[in-house]
Amino acid sequence: MKDLISAMNEEKAYVTDRLNNISTSLAERLAPYGYANLTEYFTDKRKYLFNAWIPEVYPIDVRTITTDLEDAIRNERYGIYISHSDGLYAFHGSDDIDYDLCEELGICVAELYYTGGTIIGSNEDLGIEIVAPRSVGLTSEVILNKFHEIISQYVASATIDGNDILVNGEKVMGSMSRDVGGVFVWAAQVSFNDYTNVISQVCSKPAVKKPSYIDSTLLSKSALESEVVAWLQKQ
Repeated sequence: MKDLISAMNEEKAYVTDRLNNISTSLAERLAPYGYANLTEYFTDKRKYLFNAWIPEVYPIDVRTITTDLEDAIRNERYGIYISHSDGLYAFHGSDDIDYDLCEELGICVAELYYTGGTIIGSNEDLGIEIVAPRSVGLTSEVILNKFHEIISQYVASATIDGNDILVNGEKVMGSMSRDVGGVFVWAAQVSFNDYTNVISQVCSKPAVKKPSYIDSTLLSKSALESEVVAWLQKQ
């Protein structure tokens, strides 16, 4: 019979022994607790830690999102952060962007330090950032699969392509992730508006994937946000 809590405590003792140069076998030590198979143990452990993690939801201002997220990471203030802005914003990664034109157009540029192109959005779109302990087992793949599952209930022809979600072959959601020590950070923006013209103006590099948006009469921003939050909070 499995005893996961005792197995997790035994794993902590195993790590301490290894740090003290005591040679020992984790598999042998976990076997009395029903876990001779380490893959099965780590799968159960991740599920347990994820289900035990109930993140709070916080608003985050796009104007200060860079410093606020870094502060959350540094202080391990885990949670779900929902972006807010008074106007258009640009999540900027590694591709070139016309800062002067953004300022002229009133676009707030937020540096998110990811590899990839610029994402344009506004309050009508869902900008979401997740800051979580690495131990809960969240990955970009897990989160993307959940977004895809939700979106597919309302919108036909949704597919995952790399870190993006496409509808009818056009990009409606872009995401990025990074690990900072023991902290997992994931950010995404789901479009509910057409920003093709703005993107063509401020981005010098042509979009690899044609930008598009989700029809809010099929799936609204608030409905998508509610379902994602409910999943993460285990409601």
